[in-house]
Amino acid sequence: MSFWGAKVAPGEVAKVAVPAGEVLHLSQACLDPGSAPGSSSRVVVEQKGSSFVVAILKVGGQECCALDLFLDLSEATLKNVGKATVHLTGYFESEDMDDAGDEAPAKASPKVVAKSSPKAEVKASPKAALKTTPKADTKKVEEDDDDEDEDEEEEEEEEEEEPAKPAAKAAAKEKAKAKVAPAKAAADDDDDEDEEEEEESEEESAADESGDTEEEEEEEEEAEDEDTASSDVEVVKQE
Repeated sequence: MSFWGAKVAPGEVAKVAVPAGEVLHLSQACLDPGSAPGSSSRVVVEQKGSSFVVAILKVGGQECCALDLFLDLSEATLKNVGKATVHLTGYFESEDMDDAGDEAPAKASPKVVAKSSPKAEVKASPKAALKTTPKADTKKVEEDDDDEDEDEEEEEEEEEEEPAKPAAKAAAKEKAKAKVAPAKAAADDDDDEDEEEEEESEEESAADESGDTEEEEEEEEEAEDEDTASSDVEVVKQE
């Protein structure tokens, strides 16, 4: 590979002397540092009657553009369309490089196969031993992680159950209170009824006692009246 560069003035075509059996690789296009402010240019590839813009450059904006183009300048030309000078750079590469690159893998493959088989057989055991240990370690780590996850889940469940127990106890107490309240009310009602019955019985007994005393007093008064009457009769008789 050999370097190539050219300054292309506005409206001109790049003059390139291509060595025999080589192609041009266009790597970069940049504006000339002395270009007028605000000026711009386009790099155009003309081939078989068609034009292709590969870079647009402007002073104060994009002043440089990287390219990756292989050009056969026996069929194509590079033209600067604009008002600023453009610097084109790249390198020449042999046309046989592509063919050599295509054939190289085909030739290398048998060598690789021939040399790889014995080495693979010799080195297989240590590699396998080295690879198995990390897998075993990873399995142990995964099992440990699973155990930790299970322990954490159990702890979370226990923590959830602990606040639930006081709530359940409180609910049970409230239910017991709710059940006791009607029982107490019923007992109070029974007590009230018993007291009323006792009061009524006491009133009845008091009434009976007062009635008895009144009858006794009446009987005593009648007896006294009889006694007075009999005494009066005796007095009359004696007279």
